[in-house]
Amino acid sequence: MQIIEGKLIFDFDCEAIKFDDSTFYRQHFSKITPGIKAVDILAVKQKIGYLIEIKDYTNPNTQNLTMKKLVEMVINKVKPLTWEP
Repeated sequence: MQIIEGKLIFDFDCEAIKFDDSTFYRQHFSKITPGIKAVDILAVKQKIGYLIEIKDYTNPNTQNLTMKKLVEMVINKVKPLTWEP
């Protein structure tokens, strides 16, 4: 399976979707909490899920992030949401 993110091309030997472009993200996930963000790609291989965030540092418009800021950004996208029924 091939996924294109900007000028980058990723080949997966498993199931993968561009999560932030998916119908589920647009119609459901993005409405859970105002301002919620999604990782770029979700992949599943042998019952293991992978959350993949992509930053293309060859693009001059990509903000140069410190490792700490990048980790914080990813954590804010994948941390459990507080659920109040």
